[in-house]
Amino acid sequence: MGLLSAFRPRKQAAAGAAVPVTEAPVGVFLVVDAVSVENPVRSDRLASLGLVAGCEVVLRQRRPTFVLDVGETTLALDREIATGIRVRLP
Repeated sequence: MGLLSAFRPRKQAAAGAAVPVTEAPVGVFLVVDAVSVENPVRSDRLASLGLVAGCEVVLRQRRPTFVLDVGETTLALDREIATGIRVRLP
């Protein structure tokens, strides 16, 4: 990823269209549409932390890692996991 790519506008999700959390806008409320993580242990762990379909989250940052607020919980996620989480604007 070059320096100029950091300044390219990111795709904005239209209301109702689900996108990976990696492409979601920072700082707005989002609704989790689906959590598709290959490892079932990881999927169970995310669910136990409150990250399930239908919950509200806020993406706080993208770098150096993706940070999501899920209720009163703050999660730091690597790109592989974040790509499997699909969100939409409420």
